[in-house]
Amino acid sequence: MNRMRMSIRATLKLAAIAIAISGVFVFRHGFTRAADQQQESQRAGGIGRTYKDSKPAWELPPQAPKGAPNVIYLVLDDVGYAQLGCYGSEIQTPNLDRLAAGGLRYSNFHTTSLCSPSRACLLTGHNHHINHLGVITEAATGYPGYDGRMPRSQATIGEMLKQTGYSTFYVGKWHQAPPDETSDSGPYDHWPLGMGFERFYGFLGGETNQWFPDLVTTITASTVPIAGYHLTEDLTDRAIQFIAEQKEVTPTSPSFSISHMGPATPRITSPGSTSTCTRASSTRDGTRFVKRRLRGRSKWESCRRILSLRRATPMLRPGLT
Repeated sequence: MNRMRMSIRATLKLAAIAIAISGVFVFRHGFTRAADQQQESQRAGGIGRTYKDSKPAWELPPQAPKGAPNVIYLVLDDVGYAQLGCYGSEIQTPNLDRLAAGGLRYSNFHTTSLCSPSRACLLTGHNHHINHLGVITEAATGYPGYDGRMPRSQATIGEMLKQTGYSTFYVGKWHQAPPDETSDSGPYDHWPLGMGFERFYGFLGGETNQWFPDLVTTITASTVPIAGYHLTEDLTDRAIQFIAEQKEVTPTSPSFSISHMGPATPRITSPGSTSTCTRASSTRDGTRFVKRRLRGRSKWESCRRILSLRRATPMLRPGLT
């Protein structure tokens, strides 16, 4: 008798559990169906009994809010107070000075003192260890926060703005992809196009030759002219081209562009700007030491050496707006 009662109770419990589970699925199905119907009702079209009674509806791409501003990030590697005229440097930077005069100048910008980590913080707004880029990609280790592979959970500002209707471009130095993922065979998940940027022109590593650079456009290698070529001018022209082409087709749509000028090495200017660099550096303290180190060098080689010596100045990646 007791066994029969226990069997009946177990059967009733199983039946109750089955009914509860069925109710959850029915409720979920009904809720999902209601949500789908609500979304359908929000569209201009509708589905009738036949195609004659139906109206087509097209899903529009994301539209940026009216009046959304164009945004440009101009990033310079290994540049600090001593290299910017708006902070009192003898080096002439008139264009940057004009930008600073119309905006804000920060004097306490946090920096990780390394290329990849600082750029990851700038792209995501998160700590470099959370981005898994505690060091540059070439020095990655297998420890937490240092593996050099930014997780998908760390959305870049390019990804976020693209979903709101922005056109997103990246020009210049990337240095966010693991070295073993920068070949033609990919994977491309950590390339700019895999992290929220629709067009890319630049180099994937931390440095490249400024006269014979190893450049990539989108995900294909780019050829570079030799006569009279210099990387800075090329990157500037390409950034202007990206924005101009977008504005020709969709003039009211905003754009977000990151222009990473001035790779970390080699620290060499174009021949036309060496005289300014030499004059500026000759007025600083320690002139005799610099002149002694540069004795017998050409003016161009002198400027290259001066730029190298100036790295002893505390570096700060500026946060100009």
